[in-house]
Amino acid sequence: MATMPAKCDDVLSNPPTPGVYDLVSIQYPALLRDAGLTAGRAVLDAVAPGGTLLIVGHDFSNHQPSKDHEFHPSNFMMADQLATRTSTTPCCALRR
Repeated sequence: MATMPAKCDDVLSNPPTPGVYDLVSIQYPALLRDAGLTAGRAVLDAVAPGGTLLIVGHDFSNHQPSKDHEFHPSNFMMADQLATRTSTTPCCALRR
């Protein structure tokens, strides 16, 4: 059985090597808007030619901000925004 190496890191302080990964996966990213595009670009650049970028996130389209906590989705890059704003090719399929 083959094994798949994995890397878990902060892409802002230690960006991955560009163009070497066949599969890059981001799970439920919590990226503030000001850092989101930089982080997203670093992750997208890590995907090898012909590789896959998989972004999984919550659907906050019907989210109502709560007064009980400070979380406001508008302060963060959502998975669909990250995918469409970092991609220069029509490679994205968004599913809800």
